[in-house]
This record gives sequence, C-alpha cells and structure tokens, in this order.
Amino acid sequence: MKRPLRLRMRCIAFALLAVSTATQSAPIAPRQQSSQQFSQVSLMDSSLAAGKVRASSQRVARLYLESAYAFRPERTRIALEREIQNVESGLAALRTFSPADDKAKRDLRRALESMTQFWAELKPVVSRRYAAENTQLVYDVSEQMYIYASKVTFLFEDVANSEAGYMVDVSGRLQSMSERISKAAIYGIATRRSSATVDFITWKKEYLDSYAEIAGSPLNDDYQRRNLTLGKTMWALFDDILTSATSRFDATRILDISKCADGMWDIAQSSQATYVAAFKQGVGNKLIARNNGSTS
Repeated sequence: MKRPLRLRMRCIAFALLAVSTATQSAPIAPRQQSSQQFSQVSLMDSSLAAGKVRASSQRVARLYLESAYAFRPERTRIALEREIQNVESGLAALRTFSPADDKAKRDLRRALESMTQFWAELKPVVSRRYAAENTQLVYDVSEQMYIYASKVTFLFEDVANSEAGYMVDVSGRLQSMSERISKAAIYGIATRRSSATVDFITWKKEYLDSYAEIAGSPLNDDYQRRNLTLGKTMWALFDDILTSATSRFDATRILDISKCADGMWDIAQSSQATYVAAFKQGVGNKLIARNNGSTS
C-alpha cells in the first residue's frame, strides 16, 4: 500500500544513511516480499522488535540527557534501565530472523551489524551516571540508531503490506518521533545550541502527518478515537512548551518536555496495541485485499 508519507519517510532515512559518517554499504531500496520468508518468528514480532529498537533508543538518549538535571532521579533511572533492556531485547529478537531471500537477508544483516556496533558504543555510556562530556556522543549515536532501525521497520512494513501492519509501524513511528524531538530539545537546552541535524519543522510535520494517517484509519474503534483526541490535546501542549523552551534555552521546562513525551509515548503505545490486535485477527489484511480488488 503505497503512501506519499511512507515514501517520504523512506527517502529521508535513505538520504541520512548516504551521508552517515560510519563506513557502511550503500542503502538498499526496499522491495515487496512474501511474509513466508520470515521463518523463525512471526512477521508482527519482527516489526515490533524493530520498532522497539527505534523508539527505545531515542527514549534512552532523552532520559539520559534529562538525568543531568535530577528533576525526578529515581523515576528517570528506573525508566532508563527499562529502555536499555528494551533495546537489548529488540536487537536480540532481530538476530533470530532469517529471511529466505538472500538480498533481504543481507539487508537485515547489515543494518543489524550497524545497530549492534552503535549500541555497543552507546550502552556503556548511558548505563553510567550522566557526564557532560558524553552529551554529544549520546545525541549523535542515538541518531544513527534511529536511522538504521527505521530502515529495518520499512523492510518489515513492506513485507506486511496491509493496513494493520502499516498502522503498527506508523504508531511506533509516533513513539520514536516524539522521543527524538524531545531528545533534540533537551540536547539544545543543555548545550545552548542546536545540532546541524535537528530540523524541528520537518520532524513536527512528520509527526502530525503520521498522526493524521492514524486518525483516518478505518481500523479505529471508539476507544481508539478517544485515545487520539487525547493525543491531539497532548501534542498541542507539547508543541507550546517545546517552542518556548527551545527559543529561550529554558532548562526549567525540561521536566515539562519529558512529561509530555511520556504521555505521548503511552498514547502511541495504546494505539499500536489496537493495530497489533487487528493484524493478528486478520482484520487489516482483509481490508487491504478488498481495496486491491481481491476476493481472497
């Protein structure tokens, strides 16, 4: 199911890969494949594992940067430890996948090798107490984790080729994008400068475009629609705080940024659960078949 937003997101991810400072092979264009190629675990589990690495790597970085200010030290420490484990388990799960297609296998292996290397650099730093000299490293390496994890989620999204499968990825994208924006905001406040890679205008648009896609999904039930209404209110508050805090480098708003990020994380996670259930029930798959004119 081809969509302008999805193609735009993929182009952005591949462009970032091309200019990565790490020595990697050229980005590989995604292609349609059969879900039967993933023999060791379910397709949905693979998509969720990739999304977990993408989102949790951003949350790890955001929580680490937040910890410098000790606004809620115990809560932040516990949450950080949990997200470190989420990245670990996500990477471990991805290593068990074995696509039958040789090219798909190479794509996945290369992306995993890159993420594993970046995580080996990031994990020891974020597992220790905050140190100002590590701020730049945490920001930069977590950006690389985002790029390569996005590449893997696009691979699985193409394989799923269904409304529910696509919505699972989009809701996961909301989690990772809100954390990425929050991470960049706290980084800017902490260093009193913005990274050259930060583009709040584009990132906010990507978030809102993804949100609009979810809001328009025919898979939404009454609970999900109420959830999305709450999310819209939360985003408006978050955007207002973000604009104020980043324009003034106001460290007193960091806790507010993090609280909003936590709220948007929970809303996106709840949305994702709705689409995972639909996917497992075959609801989204049947819908896409009808849209394609199939009677099977």
